Amino acid sequence: MDREYKLNIIMNICEDNIIFQGIEDSLNRLGHHIVTINYPITNTIKDLEFQKSLEEKIKDESIDLFFSINYYPYIAMLCNKLNLQYYAWTVDAPHLPLFSPTIHYETNHIYIFDLNTFNILKQMGVKTISYLPLATNTEKTSKLEITPEDKFMYSHDITFIGSLYNNNFYNDIKYLPIEFKEKINMIIEKQINTKEHVMDDLIDKDFVSEFKKYVKYDLGDYFIPDDIMVKSAFIGPKIAEIERVVILDLLGRYYDTHIYTGSKIIEDLPITYHSYIDFDQTMPKIFKLSKINLNITKRSISTGLPLRIFDIMGAGGFLITNYQSEMLEYFVPDEDFVLYESLQDLKLKAKYYLEHGDERERIAKNGFEKIKKYHTFDIRFKEIFKDFTK
Repeated sequence: MDREYKLNIIMNICEDNIIFQGIEDSLNRLGHHIVTINYPITNTIKDLEFQKSLEEKIKDESIDLFFSINYYPYIAMLCNKLNLQYYAWTVDAPHLPLFSPTIHYETNHIYIFDLNTFNILKQMGVKTISYLPLATNTEKTSKLEITPEDKFMYSHDITFIGSLYNNNFYNDIKYLPIEFKEKINMIIEKQINTKEHVMDDLIDKDFVSEFKKYVKYDLGDYFIPDDIMVKSAFIGPKIAEIERVVILDLLGRYYDTHIYTGSKIIEDLPITYHSYIDFDQTMPKIFKLSKINLNITKRSISTGLPLRIFDIMGAGGFLITNYQSEMLEYFVPDEDFVLYESLQDLKLKAKYYLEHGDERERIAKNGFEKIKKYHTFDIRFKEIFKDFTK
């Protein structure tokens, strides 16, 4: 566009508290006016009460566009009805509502952080999508004030912040034949012990066909391919559950290992549990003060970089992560972050970097500077709204 518009943007503050504050701060810094509504989203497909509340708010305010974290079909329907531009940026992958027929509305502008998901939808003829990696709020983390109490509370050797996925749909399956369970266990074991994302190849048409004999699910009017449904809703979360427990058990046996999670506690894991903390104020301090921060990507994210990666590096934390192909497009291993390629490799690298603080601090500093230069919310929103016209 020829000039930068200062936009009136409506957002729902209950969408995703992990990321909302950083986004609101960024949009305010860029001079946009944010109109917020506070309504818990409990149904991604249809919520008549929310639609009514939103429609009244839009009519009362001079709104240029609606922005949401993740994509919601009923918001798309309302915006299409009112001819209001709808901008959405996904933080989950695959985000199943992306396979709603509403995605084709011309009022949609949907940004997807996982390149594989973007390519799948593009090949299916969806024209309202763009690829855009996630980001973080370095304006805030640059001004972190670390107190002596913070150092006492959060100076851990190894930290993981995230779900253990022990409440997943796979665990609710009533029956699978022993032979088929063994096949699934083989897939899980191979994925956990393989650097590359092999789940996509192992869950083929024959596997999906057999899986559907025993597990029924209703897609409604969503056009989700069955292989994506099986991987993202069932096998992927189960792999995440087992992989995270295996890794935390391995590291906890040797090092001071902490988890911040809302998941159910596993009693015999040799780690220290903490409940979820304030994501805006406390989480960056934990990332900054922990010697090693782990990223263990949920396997339904095929290529993209989860928000955790940007939040760790953007807080000046030292990151060790599993392999994600997009990571190498933006960052340099052993310069900006450290990559582990197997469980044994992770164990050895954890030991090495716990013993070599100077190298650890150098890598963390490089990672922070690269995030600050290329991967902030301010940079992303300039990209998102660059073609907006009133």
